[in-house]
Amino acid sequence: MKAYLQGSTGEMQSCLTNEMKQLGDDYYMGIFNICIWGGMAVSALVMMALISPVLLVLAVVLCLVPLMIPKLMANTLGQARTDWMRDTAAYTGRVGELLRGFEALLSAGGLGYMVRSHGEAAERNRRCDLRLRRVMNRGMVITSLGAWVPGLLVGVLLVFDGRLTIGYLVTANSLTNFVIGPFRQVSGAFVGLRAVMPIKGRVEALMNEPSEDTGTRTLDGLREVRMEQVTYTYPGAASPALRLQSLTLRRGEKVALVGRSGSGKSTVARLLYRYDDSYSGRIAADGIPLRELRRESWYGLTAMIPQTPFLFADTLQNNICLYHPYPAEEVQRAVRLAGLEEYIGSLPEGLNTPVQDGGRGLSGGQLQRIAIARALVRKCEVLLARDGRFAALYRQMRAGDGKVTSGS
Repeated sequence: MKAYLQGSTGEMQSCLTNEMKQLGDDYYMGIFNICIWGGMAVSALVMMALISPVLLVLAVVLCLVPLMIPKLMANTLGQARTDWMRDTAAYTGRVGELLRGFEALLSAGGLGYMVRSHGEAAERNRRCDLRLRRVMNRGMVITSLGAWVPGLLVGVLLVFDGRLTIGYLVTANSLTNFVIGPFRQVSGAFVGLRAVMPIKGRVEALMNEPSEDTGTRTLDGLREVRMEQVTYTYPGAASPALRLQSLTLRRGEKVALVGRSGSGKSTVARLLYRYDDSYSGRIAADGIPLRELRRESWYGLTAMIPQTPFLFADTLQNNICLYHPYPAEEVQRAVRLAGLEEYIGSLPEGLNTPVQDGGRGLSGGQLQRIAIARALVRKCEVLLARDGRFAALYRQMRAGDGKVTSGS
């Protein structure tokens, strides 16, 4: 989550989709093909050694040529793949941006901007993909020529010189094909494997990023959360986004943070919900620094309603429960308190009604209430509402309960 929030969303999406597919197609399948075809080639070499040691030496020499080409072209292949990877990430991000901003473009008469912007990004991606395919195909062509031409040329010269009969040349060529053919397949797989190495390094770096969650302590309940001398600066920013002297949230209180845009309200919520622990100062729950708490322990006590609720392409039940096995009566209670009972009761499939990605087709009020039901069913001790409208609506629903601390 930290990498996603601090980096390019397009790069992250591309890494988890396009680049993962490239690893499957070119790296792991490449290793598989090298093992399969390499085993066949070794078997053919053993049989050829039993027939003629001379043919064995000739076949080995010819097989070394296609294996050398990918190594010589490794830098070119790697650079072409890296350029493709970066451009595909940029294209993925651009498409996502245009889709997220489609409503704004439509209302502002900006469909022409969308068409032109997407067309330019797609054309850049097409040219980059074409360059990569040219480099890879060039390597495969050179590899094929290197495997076939030397042997054929030497054989023809020996026939013309009278040192070799045509029959012997045909026989030798047929036998060496049993070795060179599989080695060509190995070489082709090796070309793809070498080209995808930069992607492999990038994915491994992302997956091996050390976890910052070194907390070992847990909390069963919560009485107070306190922030003292907290300063936080977003990566790349020139000045801190938050300078907070002190803030105390006590059980049963309803606290509202009010301020102009950019004053750090959302940053406070992000830090309290541990999106990022790289702040200075102290944030503690019942005297225990948040960094020392196990994340699952802290998240079991807290819930956050985002400024823009997000629903997944799943059923209403799964969007509210997120696959947690809550008892049916608790789910119905959350639905009732969130004011969704009448709406869900009007649906033929009830809670099993499918929802479109992002909650398309639902009103803003329905999205808000589903987000609140998602928080209610957890029975959390601290609720962070990123918008005052959510906090006000939530207070109306939980009036008199006194169990939830909400900040907006």
